[in-house]
Amino acid sequence: MAISLSNVKYLDIALPVRSIDYPAMQDGPLYRIMFNAILRDEERENIVKWHTVSMERAFYSGTYLCKACVVDGTPLGFAGWALDNTTICSKPDQPKKSSKEGNYLPDTLDITAWLKASKALMNERKRILSNLNNVLRLTFMSVHTEHRNQGVGSFMMKWICQEADRHNRPIYVLASPAGIPLYSKFDFETVGQVDTGKGVITSMLRKSR
Repeated sequence: MAISLSNVKYLDIALPVRSIDYPAMQDGPLYRIMFNAILRDEERENIVKWHTVSMERAFYSGTYLCKACVVDGTPLGFAGWALDNTTICSKPDQPKKSSKEGNYLPDTLDITAWLKASKALMNERKRILSNLNNVLRLTFMSVHTEHRNQGVGSFMMKWICQEADRHNRPIYVLASPAGIPLYSKFDFETVGQVDTGKGVITSMLRKSR
């Protein structure tokens, strides 16, 4: 299967969020913390819209996004990263301000549990990154549920590692259980864990080269 990698522009974020990242995130501990497993279609749609807006804001704030596509342009993989403790250049297609305003939250979101888990993960991230510079922090990586175990994740990860190595950057990720085999394959080492109560999220670091 021929796959190509390209940057995701601000106006194109909605499709990979809906078709790839939202279905993939439902398998992870954070989703189980944030939302009830039994949701109506309307509730799921609200979560997708909220997640899309959150991703757009992350892009506006400096998160870089890429997608892995087949020849016809259909996205199979989606990944995002930020450069911590370093200067981030603005993107050419970045708008002057977010097109989506407001602080809408889905009614089904367990805000208390979400904030508690987010604080624990943020503290773990600070613990590891406080003494590191020029870090590429992988914020997420997801593969279309129908195309897992077909090399899509490895294709994206290989490119990200090459870019990190080119700039002598370590890579850091807070990995869900499903992501650990992939990151381990690319020489990430476990440096900590956060027990969310709905599953363990593993703190992993790949040293600069």
